Amino acid sequence: MFNKIIPILKRLIFGYAFFLLLIIAGLTIELPFVLVIIISVGFIPIDGFPFPQDIFRIASIFSLIISFLVGLRWIYFPSPRLNSWLQKLHSYFAHSKKKLLFRFVGTLLAIPLFAFIFTPNAVVWIGLGWILNYLYPGEELSIVLYIALAFISGYTWLAIVIGQLCPPKGLIRRLILRCRLIFTDWVLEPANPRAAAEKRNKRYHDCKE
Repeated sequence: MFNKIIPILKRLIFGYAFFLLLIIAGLTIELPFVLVIIISVGFIPIDGFPFPQDIFRIASIFSLIISFLVGLRWIYFPSPRLNSWLQKLHSYFAHSKKKLLFRFVGTLLAIPLFAFIFTPNAVVWIGLGWILNYLYPGEELSIVLYIALAFISGYTWLAIVIGQLCPPKGLIRRLILRCRLIFTDWVLEPANPRAAAEKRNKRYHDCKE
């Protein structure tokens, strides 16, 4: 009986530690990326409630700039040294038994990746919020409608970027294929290695650069 309880306790401890570390990372070094994501999927209304509008606007613009520049540097202009280090790290996790740590690192890398993907959505919703506040000052926005539209459009856009469609050649294809490769290596593989292998094969056979 006692031998059965110990593994359960270990899973609980590691699981709670996993989420606690993610929360700490999300509220510190990855806060700009998290802010872009939650704006894009409607978790914060376009008027910034419950935060003061001026502070929200400054923080949202600052977060957008950081997410775009970091994503562009990482995805479109990757550093050979960073790429090499990430490949070695991925190879180490893929051949080790540290699956929980693999998921944790993958989640940390997925947050700026998703923030970069969601940047166009965040720009649209923040701009829409400014326009509506300018045209209808003091009017209360339909929170339910906004959340529904933002959530649906955000995840539809994410599905298009991460999905199987092959974009036209050029800048867009390079960005999308790079996003898909990072998603496959660091988000899909820790959860389902077989699905990750299938997605890689489909990517290389059906949508070659």
